[in-house]
Formats: sequence, C-alpha cells, structure tokens
Amino acid sequence: MQTHLNKFLFLFFLLIPSISHSVGTITDNSDLLFTESLIENDETITSNEYSSDPRFYQLLSAENCDVLYNEIDFSRFNTQNLNVQYDNIIKSIILRPKEFKYNINFLEQSFKFQAKEMNTALFQFQSFDMNILKEMNEVKKNIEENQSANSESAIICEYNLLENIETNKFPDLSINFENAQIIDIGSISSKINVYYDGTVEYFFKNYTYQFDKSNFDLSKFPFDSHNIQTVIRLNMDDSAKIFPSSYYVKKFNFLNQNNFQFINTPEFSIDNVNINFGSVGGSQAIRMDFVASRVSYSFVFKFILPLFFITLVSFSLYGFINDRVVGDSITLLVTMTIFSLVVNDSLPVTPYITFYDALYFISYISIGIFVFIKIFVYKIFQLNHIRLAFSHISIYLIAILLCTIIYFN
Repeated sequence: MQTHLNKFLFLFFLLIPSISHSVGTITDNSDLLFTESLIENDETITSNEYSSDPRFYQLLSAENCDVLYNEIDFSRFNTQNLNVQYDNIIKSIILRPKEFKYNINFLEQSFKFQAKEMNTALFQFQSFDMNILKEMNEVKKNIEENQSANSESAIICEYNLLENIETNKFPDLSINFENAQIIDIGSISSKINVYYDGTVEYFFKNYTYQFDKSNFDLSKFPFDSHNIQTVIRLNMDDSAKIFPSSYYVKKFNFLNQNNFQFINTPEFSIDNVNINFGSVGGSQAIRMDFVASRVSYSFVFKFILPLFFITLVSFSLYGFINDRVVGDSITLLVTMTIFSLVVNDSLPVTPYITFYDALYFISYISIGIFVFIKIFVYKIFQLNHIRLAFSHISIYLIAILLCTIIYFN
C-alpha cells in the first residue's frame, strides 16, 4: 500500500503543473469618475490608438528654439487660473504583497496647459527674425498638408524638463506621487514640448513608481482583492485647475469596455478604477483607485484541490484495517507540510490567519484525527470503521463550510 500510494502521489504532482495554467477575466463593471464630464463626442479608439503617440513632430532648429525661448521668457509664467489637462498610458501595475509594495509603470504621462504669454509670442511673428519666420511658415505648410495631424498635436520645440526646471527657466509644477519613489532611473525620460498652437506640455515617458505604503489585506488569500490608491499632486495656485483631457477620457472608456486587459497586472486582474480630479489636502491632485483581484485559478489547481484530494485519500484509508495505513497517513501529512512551505514562500508574515491557512489547518488536523483514531480509538474500542468515517467526514465538511462563511461573509 505504501509503495502504490507514493507512486500515485508522484504522478499526480507531476501532472498538476501542466493543467493548472489559467487566464484571469474581469467580470465586474468598472467606473470612471471625475469632477466634470469632458467627453466631446462619442468617438471610440482602437487598441492601436491606445498606446500610439498622437504627437506630430515638426521641430524647429535648436538655435531657433533658443530664440523662441528667450522671446517668450517661460520663467514669467505663473499658475494663476491655469487649466492643466492630464493624460497618461499605464503599461503595468505590479502588486507585490510579500513586500507590501506595488509598482505602477507609466508608458507616458503628460500635463498640458496654455498661457497668454505663449500665444502672444507664437503668433506675433514680427517679433521674430526672418529665419524663424521662414521655418514657422514651413511648419505651418507641413501641418496643413498632413491629413493625420493638426496644430493641436504638432510639436515645434523640445526642451529638457529637469535641467530647465532646476535652472528656473520653466515653472515648477512640483508633480509628485504620494508615498512613492521613482525606480528604473536608467530608462526614464522627460521633456517639455511646445506645440504650434501655443500649448506647453510637461511630458514624462517610461516612469516606474514604487509605492511602499499600501493596505494589502491577505486574509482571503488566494481569493483576495486589494484597493491600490495613488495620488498625484501638483504645486499650483488655488485658482488653477487640473482635469482630464478628452483623449484621456476616451482611452479610459476604451479600457473599461475591454476590462482593462491592456494594462499588464501579473497574477491579478483589475476589477474597478476610480479617477478623481480636484483638490486633495489643499492642493490640486489626481486620485486614482485601482481594485485588483488575484487570479486564483492557478492556486486552486496547484494547492487547494490537491489539499482536498489528500484529505479525501486519508478518508479512504478507513477501509483498510492493517497497520500500514498509519504510515500512509503520515506520508500524507509530510506532503501537506511541503505544500505549506511552498505557499508560505509567496506570502509575507501576517498577524492574522488567511483563508488558505484555515483550510490547510482543518485538513491537516483532519488527517491527524485519523491517525489518532487508528492508533488509539480503533485499537482500544474496536469501533465500526464506516460509522467513524461518516462522522469524521461530516465534521470536516462542516468545519470547511463554517470557515468559508466566516471569511467571505
């Protein structure tokens, strides 16, 4: 019996990895909340448009951009009555419950605004020399000839964002994430774009933020879900305002319709997204709430079903009366201990018992009860095996049911 049981367990665990792969799906509806509706029309975007760059680059020469900068004097800008449009493309959200951290990778972010000084300088060409005037006319001609772009997306000058803010050549909006630090410094980039229509854009590309404070609740593991809160703050005048661009709203509507499948979230799926624009703690801010649920299919196949299977095997041992079944049951206990070590390696130390811990404990104790009955109760009292097995299974199922009700009520 011992030899056949070991062979069966070996084959079972060999096959488990090959059948346990699963893909998570989003079933709940998601909401997009913001302070005011800015949807200009009902046009939708495609998957290619979601991550594509809508900008049209018609750059002036570096020398003429320097002339343009000196003519405009960006340093005189202020944030009074400034309307900042926000847009982003989120590439991935990686939850790391074991370290109580999570990362958000933005493929790009942009903060756009227009200032009177900018419009005045751009469209009063008499203040420029003939060289700039000639280049600007060529840019205008190219924009008019290009059917896929317009003045709203045509960039004529680029400046290094960090260098110019540090030297006070551009206003510092102090864009920062609450309780976060930037990682992956080597691949990030940021710049200031000046558009043909006078729009100024603070553009950030490939920024990854690591958040060290989170409210991970693993009590329902492996069926846990988490509310990830992110706040982007801007240092602007009280009269200023930040709101989502119309294109941003379209992209989030597109993500919502496609269950946010274009945002990579390993081991988790996004159930709900709330975006709020307005004042947070006395400053202009964007509050993002992501509700992410663990894709539990893999854990069910790899751990929970084997847990019940091992317990079921222990119940079947009631049908054998020889002494070797005690050794078989101890083998099952060792197997369950290995399961516990594997699962604990993916979880942090928590001050509470998770749902899986409770299932494991009930199953482990159940096999322990069988060993106790087989060694002591049956040997001493010679009770009927069938009656004992029925009582044992009933108690086990009632304990599992109560555990489920307590954790998911």
